[in-house]
Amino acid sequence: MRVIKFALTMVFAVAGLVFFAPQRAAAKSSSFTNTFSGTGVTVPLDLDGSDPAALSAYNSGGGKETGGFFQGSFTYQGVAESVPDTKGSPSGCVFGYTECPINGVTGCLFDVVAGSSVIRDAKTGDLLTSKVTSGSVCFDVSTISYVYSEDGTITGGTGAAAGVTGPYHETGSGQFLNADAVGRNFGWNQGTRTGTMTK
Repeated sequence: MRVIKFALTMVFAVAGLVFFAPQRAAAKSSSFTNTFSGTGVTVPLDLDGSDPAALSAYNSGGGKETGGFFQGSFTYQGVAESVPDTKGSPSGCVFGYTECPINGVTGCLFDVVAGSSVIRDAKTGDLLTSKVTSGSVCFDVSTISYVYSEDGTITGGTGAAAGVTGPYHETGSGQFLNADAVGRNFGWNQGTRTGTMTK
């Protein structure tokens, strides 16, 4: 049985894209919700430095923010690396990995070990960066689809987004349209990110 190895991330918070007065002001915080969709393709990239032959996912697309400091459209690019989870019972996963529930069937669990993203505000061109701190992906072999959940941290940016920080939680789903024997793939994804932005 061939082993499928894939990585995924959808990372997209657009934040802190407002102009502040020149004088130093008290920190401002605001909750936000981002919805997004896009496509992803596998690239040879070892994000956590543990395996030179690792495969990661490169994702790009667009979305819209409500709440937060900025309300409007954005585009994004991101990378993430996932590895098989072998800590739990492998009985229901065809690859022998930890099992997980997806779409009413038993899927195979992967852990997101590293990832980052850049979001570009459609109006100003300011950039916002973020980093994945933990996450998991449940893969349905029969439909080559997946659901995922991840947590991360906003790490700053350029222009009005410089200095923005805050935690986020993200959930989403996707499906591979093409895949080869070593796990390289192309497909679509969609999701929602919620969190708090502070500057």
